[in-house]
Amino acid sequence: MPEATFTRRGRWLAAEFVVIVIGILTASVVDDWRQDRRDRASAETALALIAGDLERDSIEIAIFREATREQWEAALALTTLSPELPPDSVLELHGRTSISWNFRPTTSAFQSLQSSGRFELIDDPGLLDDILRYYDDRLVFLDDLRQYLRDAEGHYGSVSGRHVQLRPTAEGGSRWTIVTSVEEMTEDPELRAAASRVASRAGPIQGRFGEPFAGEIGAIRARILER
Repeated sequence: MPEATFTRRGRWLAAEFVVIVIGILTASVVDDWRQDRRDRASAETALALIAGDLERDSIEIAIFREATREQWEAALALTTLSPELPPDSVLELHGRTSISWNFRPTTSAFQSLQSSGRFELIDDPGLLDDILRYYDDRLVFLDDLRQYLRDAEGHYGSVSGRHVQLRPTAEGGSRWTIVTSVEEMTEDPELRAAASRVASRAGPIQGRFGEPFAGEIGAIRARILER
């Protein structure tokens, strides 16, 4: 009788142990499933934000590319400036040569993902590589080119300042004014050289970041939206 009771208790304890183990394993599986859902939701949210940033970048880059193209054309025109060109036309060329569009990429979503160190949430290695290439390679290279161009703009500004200056207007504003003459500007080799430097640096930007670059951004965004 005691042996039978012990056997029943042993079976009961074994069954209870199995139930506990199954409960623990089930809870672990459920927790893992919930965490996986949270991770997937976090990844999709991060990618949606990146897609929005890419859309804004594509618009800004198109504006930047067009402004740089106009700057390149204006700077080239100043290298072969004719003394017969009207002063207003010369001032327009000067204004376009002096300052380019200051493109600022939108990187908040990428930086948030980067700071959290959760790149593994993106389960598509190819898509992740494309995103990293855009933010860590393309934009860095573009910023280097922009700095290279700004250096040329600064040099052009210091040289052209002897011919063109901002003067106050009767309306209380200011405008570019030729303080020498168009003829003197055409005879200034340093001015032509400074304009040529701007053109040589603006050209690669508007060329390199043309349709292929815009297409690359569009392709990344499309892959995100198709998920």
